[in-house]
Amino acid sequence: MDASGKLTPLAYPPSAWMADSKHFLAVKDREIRNWPEAKQLLLPQEQVQLVALAEQFRTEIVGGTEKDLGRLPSAERRPSFVMEMVKMYLAANRSDDVKARVGDKWKEFEGAKFSCSEIILCSIEGRPEDARVIARRPGDFFTIAPSPDSKMVAFISEGIDQRSSEQDILGAFNLYVCEMPDKQPGEVRLVRNQPSMQFGWSADSSSLLYSASVVPFAEKATLGTLVVHKVVSPTGQLAVPNQTEEVAGFVFNPLSRQQWLPGNRIVFTSYSLQLPAARNDAVQAKRWYIIHPDTPSVVSKLFPESTSAALPDDLGMCRFSPDGQWMSAAWEQGRVCIVEVKTGRVQPIVVDNWYQKDHDSSLMVPTWRSATELCLMVPPGSPQGSKKRGEVVLYDVNSGTYKCISKNWPDGVIVALQGKPDKLTPAKTSQSAPASH
Repeated sequence: MDASGKLTPLAYPPSAWMADSKHFLAVKDREIRNWPEAKQLLLPQEQVQLVALAEQFRTEIVGGTEKDLGRLPSAERRPSFVMEMVKMYLAANRSDDVKARVGDKWKEFEGAKFSCSEIILCSIEGRPEDARVIARRPGDFFTIAPSPDSKMVAFISEGIDQRSSEQDILGAFNLYVCEMPDKQPGEVRLVRNQPSMQFGWSADSSSLLYSASVVPFAEKATLGTLVVHKVVSPTGQLAVPNQTEEVAGFVFNPLSRQQWLPGNRIVFTSYSLQLPAARNDAVQAKRWYIIHPDTPSVVSKLFPESTSAALPDDLGMCRFSPDGQWMSAAWEQGRVCIVEVKTGRVQPIVVDNWYQKDHDSSLMVPTWRSATELCLMVPPGSPQGSKKRGEVVLYDVNSGTYKCISKNWPDGVIVALQGKPDKLTPAKTSQSAPASH
């Protein structure tokens, strides 16, 4: 932010805090304009795949009659950055046959470019130019998460060997991991093709927890397994051995959540299932489930049904406190509650719907600042905020008190946190409930 209060983006979502709360990971773009630079972004097996795709593209151009290059079989449903890399490769590798065939369109090959994505490590006290590049990928990032010991980062990013389609609900994203380097970007390793979009780290930073598809099962859902994948060798070095354990079978969608809680407990969301049934009637409501380490062969519901019924239908905006004793839940319309995990007791925090988003905006997801402090946004007119705009507050679960931390923030920051919704409903009465003990 400059002296006039104007905000200049340093980086873009997704982002994640490091364990010291003084550094964070975020994403920025960098333009790529030639094949040598593009090649450096690819894993060895991806380089082989890209060259094979480019040679297939060459064969289809030279031996066919189709003038619209995007309609060629090798190009259909490919991400644009993949086809830009294909054109870069052909422009750099003896392609007079292609040049003669495409005529004026050869300019598209010589001028091919795309934006790669970089994970950067930033300090809240440092300068933007001091941000350090941790990893680079040719496509977009969806989720990033540092390991608890801050030595590695895992992320979901677009792969080049997949084609997106309406039938493939998991899309063309893969799970990768790399070490956190001191200087140069780290070596990226592929963990799994097309897992779920959410994953979690084990407390000892040795393993990743994710969902893997077995077969598409119903609309926007797939039958799959919950997988523990060890990514660190016994000597503490990054390795991706084929050491996986399937700990549960369930029905999920790409945004289903799974994570470890303290005590090595595994929690995850799943649709309940009733068979036999018609294809789209078999999948019922989504619920939280838990696997205890002392009974690994037993999957149980995390909450009683009365608690689950009081939670949002979409559990994607639920977050657990660091000690695993509380869970926050949020609705897209602005309501927020917390749940005591041990008892299932639901405590409303923001009780009214006040936010109606448009297609480009989204409200800040409540996040735990500590084991007892929840950071969230309250509506305009709330006694805990201000009259004319939403504000960011800290809610203490022990005392039931609020602390507004955003009253001196520029309006641009608030807009960045809540987007530009179609409608904000000012609070007529207190929209934040007192604590119940």
